[in-house]
Amino acid sequence: MKTVLIISPYFPPVNAADMQRIRPAVHHLGSEGWSPVVLAVDPGATEMGTDPMLMKTVPSDLPVYHSGAFPTRWTRRIGLGAIALRSLLHLASLGSDLILKFRPDVVFFSTTQFPVMILGRYWKWRFGVKVVLDFQDPWLYDELRPLPASQRPPKYWFAHQINRLLEPPSVKAADGIVAVSEAYWQDLKRRYPSTKHTPCLTLPFAGFSKDLDVAAELPTQRSPDETRFIIRYIGRGGTDMHPAFTLILQAIRLGMTEQPAVFNRIRFEVAGTSYAPAGKGIPSIEPVARQLVPELDFVETPDRLPYFTSLRYLLDADLIFIPGSDDPRYTASKIYPYLLTEKPVLAVFHTSSPAIPVLETVLGEDCIRFGQEIPDDPSIRTIMQRLSGYLTGAITKSGTNRSRMEPWMSETMTRQLAAFFNRI
Repeated sequence: MKTVLIISPYFPPVNAADMQRIRPAVHHLGSEGWSPVVLAVDPGATEMGTDPMLMKTVPSDLPVYHSGAFPTRWTRRIGLGAIALRSLLHLASLGSDLILKFRPDVVFFSTTQFPVMILGRYWKWRFGVKVVLDFQDPWLYDELRPLPASQRPPKYWFAHQINRLLEPPSVKAADGIVAVSEAYWQDLKRRYPSTKHTPCLTLPFAGFSKDLDVAAELPTQRSPDETRFIIRYIGRGGTDMHPAFTLILQAIRLGMTEQPAVFNRIRFEVAGTSYAPAGKGIPSIEPVARQLVPELDFVETPDRLPYFTSLRYLLDADLIFIPGSDDPRYTASKIYPYLLTEKPVLAVFHTSSPAIPVLETVLGEDCIRFGQEIPDDPSIRTIMQRLSGYLTGAITKSGTNRSRMEPWMSETMTRQLAAFFNRI
């Protein structure tokens, strides 16, 4: 049995999207010949919300070690709050101890807290370990640089300088690269020619059926007296989601004009759109809805929901909306648990998104696409017609064909990941 040391600063009970690769994988790595050991940051030091129910989906015998982090009451005095930087020295120390103890065959970084990946280079130099990096998002994101400062995330300049400093040595030291989108590792190879022969694996996020079993135990998130047709979306917001939301909102506006008695039944709810601390998030989708369809019953709750509450929230919807980003490389981690709800789904994605083949295979219908070469008008009417079908009962089928999801389930995906480790 080989050993993989997994570096994931956010791990249950912390409720963060970037541990969704690891949480299902640790159930199956053992059957593929790999014994997982997880190194995370103490949940109390992360300033992230927690969901105790996440622990129901973690093997009870999984070795999980927690590092500390510099407290924010000190670091915020110098403008530093990111957990990756606050915990870097603590992870380096405890990780070194774990490498000496377990002698891992691979150290696998699976996180969007990218600065911690520099530890791979350090441990490779000190211990000679093999290092694999997992890119769930781009690390160095130059697309934001031309934007005005008001449209960039807070502290963008500082974060960008850190990323420019740490990405090159981290990537060049990697023995393998995993990414949710082929475009991510292709960009890295173009940026760093010395990685030309570094093995790479494109591995989307996986579906994990156990999550739906846990979510079903929770109380309903819908009033028993509710008669409106509820469309729900849970996930991050942002201006890059505006094209997808604009299409569905324009379709609803068209429906309200042509079939007012049908479309006036809609209540559109979005939640968890901000990564800001609870109570401090700013709505990013509702202003678009207010501008395009002011008469629509539309509610945005920026605060993040506990993971299983969000799944229960979707289970109680009439229709789930899955918007894609205007970034063609974007693959939404949320599509797999959303598809597993077996609720009717309406997905609107960039025409070049790698998520489209998955959605069309599993749903058995065309995904609504947008892009510069695609006119909006036909898409708006197509969306309106589909919504009308759901509202009137003309479309009654379940959204997901479970049997078609096997290639994207956690067992299959983990098998590919383990095979990749064997190549390194």
